[in-house]
Amino acid sequence: MLKFNKLCKFIPILIIFMILPYYSYADDYLITAGDNINISVWGNKDLSADVTVRPDGKISFPLIGEVNAAGLTPLQLREQLSAKLSEFVNNPEVTVDIKSARNFRVYIYGKVPKAGALSIQGNTNLLQFFSLLGSLPEQTDLKNSFLIRSNKKLKIDFYALLKEGDLEQNLFLKPNDTFFFKEKPQAPKKPKQNPFETRIRVIGEVRRPGSFDYQEGITVLDAILKAGGTTPYSSPGSTIVTRRKGSQIEEIKIDLEAIHKGAIDQNIKLMPGDIVSVPESLF
Repeated sequence: MLKFNKLCKFIPILIIFMILPYYSYADDYLITAGDNINISVWGNKDLSADVTVRPDGKISFPLIGEVNAAGLTPLQLREQLSAKLSEFVNNPEVTVDIKSARNFRVYIYGKVPKAGALSIQGNTNLLQFFSLLGSLPEQTDLKNSFLIRSNKKLKIDFYALLKEGDLEQNLFLKPNDTFFFKEKPQAPKKPKQNPFETRIRVIGEVRRPGSFDYQEGITVLDAILKAGGTTPYSSPGSTIVTRRKGSQIEEIKIDLEAIHKGAIDQNIKLMPGDIVSVPESLF
């Protein structure tokens, strides 16, 4: 008896979970031709039946004959049936359940899997739709993609649904829903640069002439040392730094010997693309 009493406590919860899908379904789904519907009237088995929506969108039901069903939600159809049956039955309690929904089409535009027309089964929500759609490319812009329904742009945030789990965005699909998936803007491509425009070159009478990557703060003396220092045949007092400024070429005379004697102002900082040239001594 104790176990039975405990079980009874869970019965209301079980009932809620059993009927909850129908309420969420009824609020969103529109009945269409081909749908199979169960209609029941409480306490009257003769007025309970499974009916199929005909191609003209109508159903036939005892006592009231033909009723238009296509384009209505199950709740709207229930209200319509209740109103018509009230002429024959006192306070009829009508229940309308969708037993099986005919497939319908939605349309998908953009660089995503299964773009084009996609057949969807009734009672399919957005999360289920994205599962059917497959993995979206990384460039898909969920925040700016959108859904068109009845020529209106719905306020649906796909990013919030898929990335943040916001189930308020998880509505049910309807026939002819049209999805537009946008791509994230691509970063502008940087123009290719001549490697010598971003490197330092040291030429002339140094032990290891060549080029190397520019480093912020590098000086003339640093560059000479990277090149192994000057040779015995060099004229370090006549060193020249060649620098491009737009379409102009500037030549800066540097006296390496003065730098060794403490003339710090001669040891200038180099810029990307500078060429340090150590000439040969004439004597």
